[in-house]
Amino acid sequence: MPPILSFEPVRYRLCWLRENAPGHVETDLGLDIAPEQLLPALSGLRPKDLPVVGQALLTAYGITDAFDCYQRFKLLPVCAVRRLSAMFGPLDSAERVAEARRNLDSMIALTNMVAAAAPRAGSVEVHLPYFDHAAWRRRFDLLRDVRFGYSYGRLLPAGVAAHPETVTAHQALLAASTSYGSGQHFSIAGFDRAIHGSACGAWRAIPPQHHMRYYGLMFGMTVAVQRAIRRWMDQYWIWRHMDNLADPAVSWPILVYVHSDPFPGCRGRKFTYSVQDPGWIYDLTGSARTALRRAIKTIQAETWDYKHYEISRFYARTSAKQILEAVRKDYRTVTEIVKVEAVLVKRLVHWGNLVSRSISPREVEEACAELAADLHSSVRQLPGGAAAAQLPSLLLTEATYGLNWAMGGRQKMQKLRVSKQTFQPVGDLVDSDETHLLADDGPDSLAA
Repeated sequence: MPPILSFEPVRYRLCWLRENAPGHVETDLGLDIAPEQLLPALSGLRPKDLPVVGQALLTAYGITDAFDCYQRFKLLPVCAVRRLSAMFGPLDSAERVAEARRNLDSMIALTNMVAAAAPRAGSVEVHLPYFDHAAWRRRFDLLRDVRFGYSYGRLLPAGVAAHPETVTAHQALLAASTSYGSGQHFSIAGFDRAIHGSACGAWRAIPPQHHMRYYGLMFGMTVAVQRAIRRWMDQYWIWRHMDNLADPAVSWPILVYVHSDPFPGCRGRKFTYSVQDPGWIYDLTGSARTALRRAIKTIQAETWDYKHYEISRFYARTSAKQILEAVRKDYRTVTEIVKVEAVLVKRLVHWGNLVSRSISPREVEEACAELAADLHSSVRQLPGGAAAAQLPSLLLTEATYGLNWAMGGRQKMQKLRVSKQTFQPVGDLVDSDETHLLADDGPDSLAA
């Protein structure tokens, strides 16, 4: 008998932010729904309304039938009519119900596009574009034209998924819109890590700067960001480009920085190593001594396995002391890296302070766009930064994890891996042939 293949049923996790009234943003962050419930969810009905509105109205065919006839529409529960009116406007006459039925066609087109782009099994996040109040007035025309692209196993609007900077801005806006303590079922991700959306509420829970816990919480975030930069440079710059190890003038400063300890923070708004402090290079290089010894042995073994025999022999006769003394004599490269690191950390600190106190949707949206632009501009100054398109999203992910952990949250970081599953490109799916990164079966804590 052939083996029986079982698949997890298709589920959508809807993520949609929209300013449906001036200064008021309505959020759906990871709303868990079945595919047939997507159209009612877009219209304003939720699965939790089942006891009141009934099962039929929470399906695509049920809500379509309700709008087909005004006499039938008048039989709906009052709470359902109010929910639908928030999306379609007043529904107190046959003419307005007929107009709403025409607008419903744009949502039906959107659900068909989601069904065509989504995988055939399992759970997938469906992200819709953010609508400010001006765009909300044209929501039906805009929803009809939405197309999707993949980013870290999620369906994002094509205009967002096509550019790493807009992906970072979109994820920052999601993080800034999450309330602390809310169990949201979405994720933010970058490079090879992802964090559950419930951890994003830590940004809005940052206390004022004069609060006694402020610096302790921010230090947790800044240390996580510094570790993320070191890990990215270790995995991307060193191990993906082993030929760089043949040049000590280029590789040794990077090795020392990667294996040094992050600056733990100091009161007085000192979040990173300061190149103005005398002796800062000795603090940084001194913390790298033990880790650098282990790294040299690893480099020697790995380069030999990958048939870089000359590099392996070179590091077989190289000591950690020799590397540290060379970097202490010429630390210009390390200085430039530390300066960029300080810019990135302070930019995230400033953004966190802003979104924690802002009540203006427009201000938050602009701050998220500026954060993404500044992060992408800054990372290009790092060694190998020209190919660091995914690093800003990783920094936002790690910063969220570090801040949430400092506040007492215990949401675990998840490793991302390259999926062997391929998705058939359909419709106008953008970047359908890109690599899809999905979460591993087991989450991996980075607290150590």
